[in-house]
Amino acid sequence: LEEQIWKSMSTMVNQPTRHAIVKLPGLFTKRIRVPEVKELSTSSDETVPSYKSDCFKLSPFTKTLPEARKEIEERRQYLLEGVAKYQEEKTKAGEKEPTYRQKVKPKKE
Repeated sequence: LEEQIWKSMSTMVNQPTRHAIVKLPGLFTKRIRVPEVKELSTSSDETVPSYKSDCFKLSPFTKTLPEARKEIEERRQYLLEGVAKYQEEKTKAGEKEPTYRQKVKPKKE
């Protein structure tokens, strides 16, 4: 048994580059050779903007920085207008603060 383990270990350790031994349950052990993977060209200054542009077009959840800033400012203005409108309506109606928000004076003992 020790000789079989040593032989198997020797086979695995000394196998050439891009070679492997595959053992699947119920099947014989097979030696395979992994195909050579060609190196991909690195990104250039031209491909990055093109890739980013394609991503922005494909996803409804991404925006360019100027578009995002514009949307944030529009939302800010909308909220500020809503607050101003609320304050104006409150002033016209002459409403007082609800009683649960009024400060309670401490009782003198």
